[in-house]
Amino acid sequence: LLLTTDAALRSKLLSTISPQTTITSEGSSSSPVYKGSASTKTYRVRTNFPIDDDQLKALQNGVPITTTSRRRGGTKRTQNTLPCDVERDLKSSPGGKVLLITLREGRNRQIRKMIGFLGHRVAALR
Repeated sequence: LLLTTDAALRSKLLSTISPQTTITSEGSSSSPVYKGSASTKTYRVRTNFPIDDDQLKALQNGVPITTTSRRRGGTKRTQNTLPCDVERDLKSSPGGKVLLITLREGRNRQIRKMIGFLGHRVAALR
């Protein structure tokens, strides 16, 4: 946060820092600033059929899902999900029907849409 009425000082200060530099009371820091929350959430997902290795890799890399914006008059947008951590929970289901999915974003019905992209359905979600 920069509060000044001196335009020359403002220009000089802003021209010496990169957009990803944070100015603190101790000086500048070169750590990047990210938009949004850095939190993650893990879901336990049971599917109607086992997920094979190729499908598991597709989920990890991100799959395209379509979301409808309520704020923009119901416009639809198709976009890949962010990469996420996906692993089989073999303790709960030796058949490979139970997955542990850790998301870095939380879009509306994202887990169900991701599994639906693979041609499966979510039987249980926690």
